[in-house]
Amino acid sequence: MDELKQKAIEHHNSALMDSMDPMAVMDNMCTDLLSSVEKEYIKEAHSTSRDGNRELISILFRKKEELEPFERFVEAMKKTDANHEIMAEAILKTYTNDEHRNALQAHLRDICQDLDAEDVISYLLAKEIVQDGQARGIMAMPLKPARNMQLITLVKAAGPSAFQEFINALRNGNKGYLAEKMLTHLSSFFTQQSTFTEMTTAKTMKRTQTAAQNEHEVSSNDPCAKRIKSTLIGELPISQASSSSLKDPYLNAQQLLKDVYSTRFQKVDPFSLPFTFDIENTWVPLTLKEEGGGSQTTEDHAELLETAFKKAKMANLMMMMMMMKKKKKKKKKKKKKMEKKKKQNSAC
Repeated sequence: MDELKQKAIEHHNSALMDSMDPMAVMDNMCTDLLSSVEKEYIKEAHSTSRDGNRELISILFRKKEELEPFERFVEAMKKTDANHEIMAEAILKTYTNDEHRNALQAHLRDICQDLDAEDVISYLLAKEIVQDGQARGIMAMPLKPARNMQLITLVKAAGPSAFQEFINALRNGNKGYLAEKMLTHLSSFFTQQSTFTEMTTAKTMKRTQTAAQNEHEVSSNDPCAKRIKSTLIGELPISQASSSSLKDPYLNAQQLLKDVYSTRFQKVDPFSLPFTFDIENTWVPLTLKEEGGGSQTTEDHAELLETAFKKAKMANLMMMMMMMKKKKKKKKKKKKKMEKKKKQNSAC
């Protein structure tokens, strides 16, 4: 397996060891990837899931790249269940980020020499890849190479979608040849599948297509629809977007919010109160539903996420306090026992 792909899997090794079901993943893998002997090795190592996971990953790492072990592993994870799908997407995101960083780094000299940050900064501002303060800081730099270097640093840190928007900005600014140079640097896996965000959206849209048929018609004048539409279905004007193309991204927003929470705070469970992100059948404010029927409404999904994260952090804090209290109680008990033993020894 390609070294960069191995690193992406290793980056999530802890989660894979704890949560992956090796037998289920193996069952969903293409039959010609693993030999019967290798399958037996994995089964024999399956006395614990960690052992089975370790053996499966070790075998995949030794597979030739032309057999596409990484791609088949990711697809098998997606087919297994929702939890495995989240892990697969996290691995893909890590790999995508690394691929994009490598492409930017490989052509950094060309970018610094041929590009002026001013040519693309307006586009990236409109797409919220860079913020106003960051843009002013870049343009305040006196030297063109320094401006370009700072811009590339921001793009690298902003995630997979930022790279794609940077490519779009280059094409719009008559620097398409720089975009093509970087795209040719990417592996065929990503030239075929574009970005992680696009893959995730396409996958979610396919999964929710049947459910979306029963959704209510979406109002084209709703500002909330326009906000989420610009993020999830690109540049298509809302007047030209079909009702089905708006309904699917609406469901996508719900799934993406769930994925963010599940990926970032899964270790908090079961200490946090159970809640779900719920989006109604029309473009209305997002609702955070809590146990007992209570709910909190917000017009902004970013605010909703912040509320959810605060709640999860509070649960995590409560868990830590409980552990400290338990530790203190145990220490006190041990001290009392030692004092009692000391008194007994003195009496003797």
